[in-house]
Amino acid sequence: MADFFSSVWNYLYEAYIEMDGSFGGSDTLVTVGMVVLGLYIGSVIACVIMTYNRQLLGTAVRKMLSMDITSRENAKTVEELGYKKNFFIRSLFRDSDSLRRVIKCVEEDDFYADQEKEREELEEARKENKKLRKFKTKIYRADIDNDHFYIPQDLHDLAERRFNKKGSTWVSMIFAIIALTVIFVALLFFLPWFFGLLGG
Repeated sequence: MADFFSSVWNYLYEAYIEMDGSFGGSDTLVTVGMVVLGLYIGSVIACVIMTYNRQLLGTAVRKMLSMDITSRENAKTVEELGYKKNFFIRSLFRDSDSLRRVIKCVEEDDFYADQEKEREELEEARKENKKLRKFKTKIYRADIDNDHFYIPQDLHDLAERRFNKKGSTWVSMIFAIIALTVIFVALLFFLPWFFGLLGG
């Protein structure tokens, strides 16, 4: 990855910045340029992810919060939430790590609770008989049509903050990326001048 950043920076520097060759061999300038480019790319990715989370993933979270689905007792299936035919939302409930940080599954909770109990019982038995098999951890496989989902009360505030739609539209994301790009380009032109001052 460092080689990639270095190559991109060298290209940009040679194409748009270098005036008289005085900075072309500066390892410091290239290194700082890589850092700036890395920060720029990271910031753009962060903008996209934040907007994606709040605009798309947040749809289901905000609906569950509005329905006050905050306990195992009133957990709902995907169909009960109105997403039976929405392939995209269904796949998010099954696969999205970001979404599952705040949305919990009753059946998954029970699966891991039973598994932990089984592990403890086996460990106790192995103290008496070392020949018994070692415990093997299993991964829960979601049944997206029948599993029940809810947002625990203690994650309510986190869900509201993380998936709050306000201020995170696709338009605002585009403006943010434009602003970051302007700042990045300005830094490209500022760095050689700054290092020129340092070099006397």
